[in-house]
Formats: sequence, C-alpha cells, structure tokens
Amino acid sequence: MLLNRILTAIQQWIVSVGWYHEGEVKQKPYETIHTHRVEGKGIILLVKRNPDQCPRDVGTIIWLPVRGVGTDTQDCHICVDHLEGMARTKERHTHQVTIAAASHWPDRNGLFDYDTLYAATADLQGQQSRRDLNVRKVLTVLAQPLAYQSAIDVNWELQLGIAMKSAGLSAPKVHGTVVARSLDGGPGVRINLDG
Repeated sequence: MLLNRILTAIQQWIVSVGWYHEGEVKQKPYETIHTHRVEGKGIILLVKRNPDQCPRDVGTIIWLPVRGVGTDTQDCHICVDHLEGMARTKERHTHQVTIAAASHWPDRNGLFDYDTLYAATADLQGQQSRRDLNVRKVLTVLAQPLAYQSAIDVNWELQLGIAMKSAGLSAPKVHGTVVARSLDGGPGVRINLDG
C-alpha cells in the first residue's frame, strides 16, 4: 500500500535519529525549528525532518519526557506527511498523521524499539493552497496531552479531532465539547466539536 511507504520512511528516520547521535549516520536526521520546555515534564521539539529521508514531511514534533533513574520512558514522535501525488481516499484526505512511541536509547543490539500508536489520514489542508498552513496549529494541539499523560494513554483519534477543530478544519467523526488545557498552566479553552 502507498501509505506503508510513509510509515517505513518514518521508522527509518527514527532509527537514524539515534544513530546520528552515535556517529554512525553522517547525515543530520532533522533540524530543530523550535524548542519548548514544559517545567518538570519534558521538552517539545518542533523539527523539520531530513528531506532526503522523508520527502513528504510537513511537520514533526518530538516529545522528550523527563527521565528518571530506572524508568523506561519512551519518546513520542508526531509526524505529519502530505499525500500529494498519491492515491487519494474518497474523503479527499491530504495528510498522513502518524504518532509513534520510540525508545530514547538503543538496546544491546543497537536497535531502537518503535511502536506506531496511531496512524490516520485527514484533510489538514482544507481550501488552502499551502499544504503546511494548518499543520503547526494541529501539531501544537496534538502535543498538549503529552505534558499530562503518557502517549500510550492518549485517545489520539479524539485528540486529532480536537486539533482539527481548533485549527478551523472539519472533523466529522468527533462530537462533543472539551476543555483544552494550556501547556504553560494558563486557562483552558472550551472547544465545541459538533461544528
């Protein structure tokens, strides 16, 4: 399937991130665009993946939680890739959203553990001509629950719907009202998901 190529590219990129720090991979896997520290929780990196490894990258967030002695905390990678030029779904989805948990350190064999937590296609472009215009807004909202809970515990389908609604996009499968908390502890925002 065509979308499997995107998942394979993301997996290879995550492996290259670790090997780059070890000096095995000579090509830098990503460029950091913005860093945000969440006090006592971790670091959020907004990055641009290497275009040679991930040519369809539109936006990526890496969540690096605070590590403690004896903990097996995993990093979380939220990757958004455009589907331009690929077979379109009947819903006219324009982007692939992939959320993965990845180990921060390699195991004894030099391999990284990698689990896809959520993968979906969605229309993140809307009526815009630029495919990256709404992605940063969506990524910001997708990353918010990581400061409060493990990536494994997040309902990513609901969170993607919240992110799309907050960016002004339609998310037909998600209904209800939620209060989105601010990463810096500020007041939350009430979002009506019914449209």
